[in-house]
Amino acid sequence: MPSRRSFLRLTAFGILVIALVTLLTPLLRPRTEPVAQPGPLVVVSMPTLRWADVDERRTPTLDRLADDAAIGNLATHAVAGHSCSGSVWATLSSGFRVSLDDGTPEAPASGPVVPCPPIPRPVPTGGLGELGGPARFPDFPRWRAELLAQPVPAELGLLGTQLLERRQCIAAAGAGAAVGAVRKDGTVASYEPDPRRADLRRCPITFVSFDGVDDAGLARIIDRLPREATLVVTGHADDQAPESLRAVLMRGPGIPEGRLTSASSRQPGLIRTTDLTALVTSRVSALPGTSYEGRIPVVLPGASGDDVRAELAGTARALDVQHHLVRPFFTTYVLVSLVTIGVILLVLQRDRSRGQTIRRSSAGRALRIASAAVAAVPVSTILAGLVPWWRWDHPTLGLVISVLGWAAVLATVALRGPWRSRRAGPAGFLAATTALVLAVDLVLGGHLQLMTMMGLQPVYGGRLHGLGNVGFALTASGALLAASLLTGRLSRRDPSRAARVIAAMGIVTVAVDGHYALGDEAGGSLALVWGFGYLALKASGRRTTWRGVALIAALSAFTALVMATLDMLRPRYERSHIGDFLATLIETGDLTSVVRSTFVNNWSMLTSQWVNLGVPVLLLLAAWAARRPLSSLGRPLTRLERQIPLLRIGFTAIVLCWIVGFLTNDSGTSIPPAGSILIVPLVVLMTACAPQPPADHAPGHAPDRAADAAAS
Repeated sequence: MPSRRSFLRLTAFGILVIALVTLLTPLLRPRTEPVAQPGPLVVVSMPTLRWADVDERRTPTLDRLADDAAIGNLATHAVAGHSCSGSVWATLSSGFRVSLDDGTPEAPASGPVVPCPPIPRPVPTGGLGELGGPARFPDFPRWRAELLAQPVPAELGLLGTQLLERRQCIAAAGAGAAVGAVRKDGTVASYEPDPRRADLRRCPITFVSFDGVDDAGLARIIDRLPREATLVVTGHADDQAPESLRAVLMRGPGIPEGRLTSASSRQPGLIRTTDLTALVTSRVSALPGTSYEGRIPVVLPGASGDDVRAELAGTARALDVQHHLVRPFFTTYVLVSLVTIGVILLVLQRDRSRGQTIRRSSAGRALRIASAAVAAVPVSTILAGLVPWWRWDHPTLGLVISVLGWAAVLATVALRGPWRSRRAGPAGFLAATTALVLAVDLVLGGHLQLMTMMGLQPVYGGRLHGLGNVGFALTASGALLAASLLTGRLSRRDPSRAARVIAAMGIVTVAVDGHYALGDEAGGSLALVWGFGYLALKASGRRTTWRGVALIAALSAFTALVMATLDMLRPRYERSHIGDFLATLIETGDLTSVVRSTFVNNWSMLTSQWVNLGVPVLLLLAAWAARRPLSSLGRPLTRLERQIPLLRIGFTAIVLCWIVGFLTNDSGTSIPPAGSILIVPLVVLMTACAPQPPADHAPGHAPDRAADAAAS
């Protein structure tokens, strides 16, 4: 165990890092202005609307309306792969992403979109439906029961009921709008089937749902807007179109001009459906409770002209292109990498039989180049966001060229930099670069991860900021490997100092990953403490004991508690999901929903495709390689460890981090494969950079077995 003085110093360092992140990060964020609603609120949905569709010729009303407005993109993803209007309106009503009798899959890259189910229509009560009277959904009790039984329970009608309690009603025009306006008893205060005939004066809030982009219908709504009204127009859902970000604009006397954002997205020009729920509730409460996912939209003040609209359309286009490229790109990437490295290894075996070493042979040089390039691809997909490839005439080609170009640059620097003389130098550079690029991007706002194939996927995923599971896997794997390589030689001279350096690096990594202002990753901070804790413990020369394991477990739980508490202490409208979780836990004492959600989402992801079932197998194989140095899987690490101290311990720490991350993260199934994409080629690169014994000392001969035994 660390000495008391070292423990106090590391504790002080951790407090300093957390304080600096808490105090300085807000200074790097742009200034925002709040929105206000001095009069009525009218929310109009036009499914499939994108900024690429808005121009003076096709949509003159929208084109004029966007001038001097607050504009942005809207992430409409709910639960199903494809967002349908019924489910999106139900999401708005409940404040959580839900599915309303909807399992519509993602649209194929080519071919027709699977039709959305019809939107349920309420039944007028009292025969006044045509006049905008009250109505009721007959199937409401079943819907409510199904949504309450979800892994994360959601209460359909929560929005309408909370407003009713404050004596505000919601009028609905159109079937979808009625779903959004429903109350907990299944009733709608005022329902008009025809959106063009919406009564905008019956209630303080009016929801209007068109079946698609209807510029003329919107013009009729605008002509009848009450004085001082705030108007919100949204693309709302994908419906009959492929998945994409949809357009959203807000205009009114209390809406500044600029780009929309929110605390739930933290991205300029991007909000989500549940942020509109928070916008509606802000009429009756400046601090919406923890019962909603969304946060009140705010505005980054500035222009909202053609250039900004073109930028928003470019973001949507970039995300469309990179999503459809993910599967073919990485399938090709993995297959080509395996074939290339496999062929080189066969040639290398031939050269070794002729007495040539791996460092001198042409096959060895080819292996170094290939493995460095393969290891550089993950971080290159993130750096590709620095190049506006989506503006090219052929954006798919632009994205591929950008990724491969960055990979070539990084591989060249890794192999030709001043660290090239060290056997682990190139691999250490690529591991550290991967972790540093992701960390710097988080400090600067995390915008690059929004535009990458290995990033957040806002069109399809639930996270719009911080580190997703793939980003966490790359950051954790790169940081742990870099820490083990950096302190390897130091651990032989001064084990205690090496452990302190590792602990300090771990503190910084955990702060970047887990702090609400940066990575905002609860499960990730737990896993990182386990990884860095094990690495520091073994680097100090101590054996793994139950006392050490208990200490790491306690530190892991304490770290997660500190991160959640810091977030919970903020105002409710600024909190992330971590602070909301702790506040709800203190209020209800219920952990079951989070545990159930994590299990269900992981199990669903594991069983969604047969290839995902290989993730537990991957973890078992990695653990076997780490813990069995004389096995066929562990032997390459054993050979390298003679020349690269702490390598096996570092690899074990990485596998431990993957396992904990897999178990504690929502949809953590993606963590081990994403981490292995970085670690496996780096191990190959270190093998290619290390001198090998001649053929007569090949594996299986006595000298090699003796060395293996000594290394173990």
